Amino acid sequence: TATADKITREDIIRQLHLIQPRTFISSFDRPNISLDVKRGFQAKEKNKAILEFIHRHREESGIIYCMSRNKTETIAQMLHNHGIRCVCATIAFGMGIDKSNVRWVIHYNLPKSIESFYQEIGRAGRDGLPSDTVLFYSLGDLILLTKFATESDQQTINLEKLQRMQQYAEADICRRRILLSYFGETSTEDCGNCDVCKNPPQRFDGTVIVQKALSAIARAEQQISTGILIDILRGSYSAEVTAKGYQELKTFGAGRDIPPHDWQDYLLQMLQLGYFEIAYNENN
Repeated sequence: TATADKITREDIIRQLHLIQPRTFISSFDRPNISLDVKRGFQAKEKNKAILEFIHRHREESGIIYCMSRNKTETIAQMLHNHGIRCVCATIAFGMGIDKSNVRWVIHYNLPKSIESFYQEIGRAGRDGLPSDTVLFYSLGDLILLTKFATESDQQTINLEKLQRMQQYAEADICRRRILLSYFGETSTEDCGNCDVCKNPPQRFDGTVIVQKALSAIARAEQQISTGILIDILRGSYSAEVTAKGYQELKTFGAGRDIPPHDWQDYLLQMLQLGYFEIAYNENN
């Protein structure tokens, strides 16, 4: 499979009863694919943006992924009405498509996981030539997908996967580095081919902040959630902290000068940059 994260790879080995198998993992990087996220667009704005996007890609093939069958049919009809030839199909068609020169992929809705997203944008640029992707992201998508994940058999894991997809969509650091980090691959440089790289935010040196957080994680033997981590760094005597005696750690209160909201933001960036991982299969 092209998009097996760490847990999936372990699951494959367990399900197939493999004994000390040799695992070969090639790079997940597809540098020829541009990454762009557009947030908060309503239906009319999306349609206008899609039509303008297709107009810029005349005589080129592309795929639009939608969350529901009804929406797929609605978008197909809208394209037909504007003289654009298209086929309306289930996701199985999109997964199995064997066409090297798909030049663009649009996600009309937020995908349920980074695996799904990466598989789907992976239909583009199989020939290695430059290809463009656009992801539309709205609060409505998030609410609906959260409902689906909550009602699923693997509620906790599916909610966590959705949260990582949300973090990608809301990120203000190189999006390709987030994708590579998710699949256990680190990159030392920004890609220069995503919307964040092309319109970079202002930055500062966060070395000491990262050191404090990683020190607290290590001293707690990597057995804490991000919420408890922030309590430790902030010097909060919460029930969870005192129950485990974490107030005795050397790093207790080492980051009390940073507000909780900012710690959330910094930890999110650290997670996206691959400085630590969330063990979804170990109660996060």
